[in-house]
Amino acid sequence: MSSTTPAGTVPNGRRRMSRTLRRLVGVALAPALALGAGAASISVSAATVDAVSVDTVPGRVYAFGEARNRGEAAHVADITGIDTSISEQGYWLVGGDGGVFAYGDAQFHGSMGGQPLNSPVVDISATSSGHGYWLLAADGGIFSFGDADFFGSMGGTALNGEIVGGSVTPSGDGYWLVAADGGIFSFGDADFFGSMGGTTMNAPIVDLTPTPSGQGYWLVAADGGIFAFGDAQYLGSMASRTLASEIVSMDVSETGRGYWLVAADGGIFAFGDATFHGSLADQGEHAPVVAMAATSDADGYLMATGLEPPEPEPEPVPEPVLTSLGSYVVTCYILQGRTSTGEWVSESGVAVDPRVIPYGTWIYIQDVGWRKANDTGGLIKGNRLDIWLPTYADCMAFGGKRTLEVWVGA
Repeated sequence: MSSTTPAGTVPNGRRRMSRTLRRLVGVALAPALALGAGAASISVSAATVDAVSVDTVPGRVYAFGEARNRGEAAHVADITGIDTSISEQGYWLVGGDGGVFAYGDAQFHGSMGGQPLNSPVVDISATSSGHGYWLLAADGGIFSFGDADFFGSMGGTALNGEIVGGSVTPSGDGYWLVAADGGIFSFGDADFFGSMGGTTMNAPIVDLTPTPSGQGYWLVAADGGIFAFGDAQYLGSMASRTLASEIVSMDVSETGRGYWLVAADGGIFAFGDATFHGSLADQGEHAPVVAMAATSDADGYLMATGLEPPEPEPEPVPEPVLTSLGSYVVTCYILQGRTSTGEWVSESGVAVDPRVIPYGTWIYIQDVGWRKANDTGGLIKGNRLDIWLPTYADCMAFGGKRTLEVWVGA
């Protein structure tokens, strides 16, 4: 899945990354906890929701602290990101289909809604003037609108892992992209300070947030692990703790001496001088939180909820008339989203090299069972397969990367 948009090809069209100190974050976690840097204990703070109703409708916006709700995209199910206007009297929401929705004093400058995309849009970030924004897609493509400039993208390039987030430099003249394997891609005046690419990790990277100076950045993993580069300071993490749901993103405080980690259940974990203003973790049933945007003075934040992936309907399994395909290297992943064939990722599918195993083919994998070929990826070449499992713990139980026998149903 790749899409490159050279400057001038699509006027003002590029992908999204979150702006420094206004980082769009997919929030989530278990009980809301507030942690200080180096703290020896965890204090549980009471969660307070500012004038919102907690329910299961996707596209809702929830305000905490001094942040205010300006409108919701309840009619749009697949919201993936949020960013605030300069005045913080408005914000933009973006959907996986590239649609952009402006509320309050945030102005609409265009979108990719209704346009064919090679992969879903995963993030949005406004320019410093508020007169434009970038959209970022999972294949590393960038779409810019208004006064947002295009500095390059990874669209059309084979990647070891899908792009999961990114951020704009303080000057607005560059941006970073981060992939699930921890690889960093810098464009414009964004400097490279290091990455986790090629390093064995306990969980995939899910987001990148720069320091206020732009001379460093943090990476956060799904298990709450934090990796600091450049002038970014390590202030603590959730890596060694049991989480009710996986971390999906992070944001940084105004000073750069604190940050929040967020998870899909709406829980917030605060470190350093980042203040806990409340969470959705204990506020009843709600759609999964997919994005968060903090106010510039760190006195509040917004959360946006997205679409709950539907439970896949069971498909009839063919009678096992098997033909051996030989040994395949099988790896496990837990990222949410849609497959290359447009289906939601689930335990019924498998990522294949479609030149070897055509889409729609049922295969039987040793110790795994029947899976239908419905996805692919940059590293899925020849005798390689990727299977999806719902949690990090499931992938660890599977054993990471294994060589297994594979058969095809006749």
